[in-house]
Amino acid sequence: MPFLLSQPHYHRLGDVLNRGLRDRTWTTFRAAVAFVKRSGIKGIADSLRVFAQRGHIRIAVGVDVHGTSVEGLESLLDCVGDRGEVFVFHNENGWTFHPKMYVLSNDTSAEVIIGSGNLTHGGLFDNYEASVVLSLDFADDDDQAFFIDLKAILDAYFDLRPGTAVALTDETLQRLTADGYILREAEMRPPARRPPAPLPEDGVRPPVTQLFKNVPVPAPPAVSVIAGGPPPPAARAGARRGFVIQIKPHHNGEIFLSKKAVNDNPEFFGFPFRGRTTPKRAGNPSYPQRVPDPIVNIRVYGKARSPMLSLDRYGLNTVYYEPKSEIRITASPLKTVPPYSVMILQHSDVDGVDYEITIHRLESPRYLTWLKRCDNPMPGGGKRERYFGWF
Repeated sequence: MPFLLSQPHYHRLGDVLNRGLRDRTWTTFRAAVAFVKRSGIKGIADSLRVFAQRGHIRIAVGVDVHGTSVEGLESLLDCVGDRGEVFVFHNENGWTFHPKMYVLSNDTSAEVIIGSGNLTHGGLFDNYEASVVLSLDFADDDDQAFFIDLKAILDAYFDLRPGTAVALTDETLQRLTADGYILREAEMRPPARRPPAPLPEDGVRPPVTQLFKNVPVPAPPAVSVIAGGPPPPAARAGARRGFVIQIKPHHNGEIFLSKKAVNDNPEFFGFPFRGRTTPKRAGNPSYPQRVPDPIVNIRVYGKARSPMLSLDRYGLNTVYYEPKSEIRITASPLKTVPPYSVMILQHSDVDGVDYEITIHRLESPRYLTWLKRCDNPMPGGGKRERYFGWF
């Protein structure tokens, strides 16, 4: 029986893909999507890596109308590894490659998702998208015939002979970038914003009722950092690429970092705090917005005052208070994260972004790996002590 996905409020594509990729029933994952961005791959990165260890992956991606980014293809290659194939599809006749199909299968059955969601953060979690999930049993002649037709369509997207598809490699990626087929996300045009209404002749804007309301949607799941893959078995002596800490979010998402850790490694945190990056506060006309992405953007400066870092979906911003003895991150999406989840803070290699945050909940397959890195007790831990560490 077909099953309908109607995100963001009723079953999200990203959740279904994460669940399916971790289901050991399936041995093959095929997909054809118009657009891929780093934000989308981050949302399913762990599941893709898990699947790639035991199954085979084939994905065709479009590069029309600059909907796919350099970072998106880099991240996809990183997750698929040697156990899969990524193809880039483009027809020079000018028509757009625009399918969104995802197929998990084995020798006897398949699960097919066909709808509107791309491999972007919005397409998987936040946007209003609709998809149909079909469960196929190859013992049924109609199901088997449908799957044969579907497989033929996908195989055509993977076929190198007509010249509309190329296998994605590091060399191909460089050529796509040099030839202008794909852009880096910092170069992509930000989403169009509604221009303000003109002022009346008297210069006084009358009160108006907003035509549309701002309705919140469910928070996306915590995402993992793409670059670097899983942590190494042991940190090298003197090498500190990142900071890891057990967190206990307040009801508003507020997290206390350890001042002991800041004093232990001030260079990592840029202490004493000073100007670092461009703020991305929503609605601030002085700073153009990039396409929303779950990359954490930290802005800190000042000498005597202590920063309180405030996160919305557009970035991590700073508000200042009188000198205090603690450092806090206020991140409203984190208020749903279970206590004693592990938070990882790493320097980012994205231009204009200082750090990226990764959250591993207790059920994460890599939770215990990261928890072992938390080997320094935090002072004043309360009834249950918390720990932090370096890697």
